[in-house]
Amino acid sequence: MPPPPAKKQKTSSGGSPIIFTTARHKPDIRMFVFDQEFHVYSGMLKMNSAFFETMLEPSGGIQPTSTSPLFKSDWYTTLDKDLGWVLSFDLKCKHKDLSTFQGSVSREQQAFVNLLSAIFSKEYHLADANELESMTKLADYRALPIVSYSLSGTIYNSHGFINSIASDPCTLLVSAYKLRHKLLFREAFIIALGPWTKPSYRKLKSSYPELFNLADAVYQMVDSKISMVTRELFRIAASRFHYSRKEGKLSLQLVQNVAAESYHCVEMKGKMLWPMFVRNSKISVDGFNGDGFYHNLSIQKVLGELLQNESVFNKNATAGASDFEDRFLCFSIPDEELPWDTTQIDY
Repeated sequence: MPPPPAKKQKTSSGGSPIIFTTARHKPDIRMFVFDQEFHVYSGMLKMNSAFFETMLEPSGGIQPTSTSPLFKSDWYTTLDKDLGWVLSFDLKCKHKDLSTFQGSVSREQQAFVNLLSAIFSKEYHLADANELESMTKLADYRALPIVSYSLSGTIYNSHGFINSIASDPCTLLVSAYKLRHKLLFREAFIIALGPWTKPSYRKLKSSYPELFNLADAVYQMVDSKISMVTRELFRIAASRFHYSRKEGKLSLQLVQNVAAESYHCVEMKGKMLWPMFVRNSKISVDGFNGDGFYHNLSIQKVLGELLQNESVFNKNATAGASDFEDRFLCFSIPDEELPWDTTQIDY
């Protein structure tokens, strides 16, 4: 028999306690996340969080207690200058002034509900990348693996979350990195490399240099392929007199077609939309396939590689077109190049 679902309650002042337990156990600890009370079965916390395993079963340390005979321990919110807020069993925190908290209380409460849902294998939804960020911070209670595992089903049922990736890819990239979630990391990585004229990943240079360096190396590699395309087009134009008369006319026509289409690839501020340029160039080059002369040009292979779509969430998107006119989607990171130890289970 599966455990009962967590009670659906609004995380607001004066609300009823939100309960997380299993079919065979009763809640045995209380947690006060700002003004919202939670009744939770500690066994699941100890099983899935090394932090709670240590704190609820201290070895020679202070034993958490409760002011109620119905619970083993009480946990209160206290503010922390680095983490924002944390839970403490220190009774002195019961009446702590929390009015100086700078974040969104409702968002933090929802993130805590999501964290417990992950621990208790309950269904939950994510509103956006910021909500996952809050949840990931809470998972630093040594519960990152269980949260990462729970996301596999959650992300496909959270349409708002998927739609929010483009507006804040770096927040998601960092969360996926901490959670070591391969799919989310790869998706965020693809979006963080755009828009090509001003890629989002550059804002990570000081805060997460390892992620910046990984993204920048890929950006430079693709940029070199774009340069190869433009050089090859110039070579074709310059070499047209070495071909037969027919082939020379075709080579000139090809370059003229690409040049004509490039006019549409310049944005209002004068910056070149290279993904759109690559897409238009591929269309022009493919148009000469019937003549056979251009069929095996190296430029055709490179253009095809640049226009590949490695995105799972945007399978039907086309690089250089529509909402992706300034984005490439061709980035793929094999497991051995992910910025963490993929064999490590406890982290």
